[in-house]
Order: sequence, then structure tokens, then C-alpha cells
Amino acid sequence: MSHKTKRHLVLFLAALILFAAGFAISGPPARDRIIESALLNTVHHDVILEVKLTFPFRYQSHFPQESGEELRIRVAPVRVPASDLGAVFRREGMVPPDAEKAAIDEVLYEGDIAGGPYVTVRFTRPVRYQVIPGNDYRSLSVVIQELL
Repeated sequence: MSHKTKRHLVLFLAALILFAAGFAISGPPARDRIIESALLNTVHHDVILEVKLTFPFRYQSHFPQESGEELRIRVAPVRVPASDLGAVFRREGMVPPDAEKAAIDEVLYEGDIAGGPYVTVRFTRPVRYQVIPGNDYRSLSVVIQELL
């Protein structure tokens, strides 16, 4: 194999690896759903809400910082496939199983409002919480520390 052929083969393999890595990061198309799941777990006396989206995102900020009846978490989509760009600007909601044990009314993805998109958690009464971005660029956790 000539030096030129080897070089082309290496470049082709590198491009193939980068393409595959890009697909792995962006994941399968969201098309029908934005919120993949919203599940509750109990650890000691805290309830943890884990929200997973169908596309990767970066946590930007949240407010109010520590407590309230509504928590707005600003996210920034990362490497969304062209087929899913429209989904980024939609709105979708769901109620996690056993939502009442954490005073959760609903979990929303709000891509259709100014300053967004946001993952919004509405509670049935004021609660204290802590927001923890996931390491997988697809999830975030809300530790509901105590009910007020």
C-alpha cells in the first residue's frame, strides 16, 4: 500500500469515527417526544426528580435559586440533528409517576418562550430544592430537600 493510499485510508477512518461520535452525541431523533422521562427516586429523606430529554443540552441556570412553587431551568440544546430542530421550539409536559410524594404538579419542556428553552417544574406548594446537571448532557436532577 502506497503512502498516499495509507494517508487517504487514515483520513477516511478519522472522518468515519468523527461522524459516528457526532451521531452518538446527538442521539436518535426526538420527533415525537422531547421529554424522554421524568422519574422520582427517594434517597434518605430526599426525593430526587430526574428529567431526561431526547436531545443533548447544557444546563445554563435556574431560578428561583433555592425554593418556590415553580422552578425554571434554562437549558441550551447541543448538536441537535436537523430532523429535530423544530422540536427544540415546542412545548411538552408530563406528570411523573407518584408526583404527589414530591408535591409535583407537572414537568414541562418550554422551547416556545422568550429566553428559553426551559425545563419547568411546577409544584403544588412551595418546596426547597437543589438542581444538579447530569454528566450525560441529557439529564438533570432536582433534589427536593424538604417540603415547606
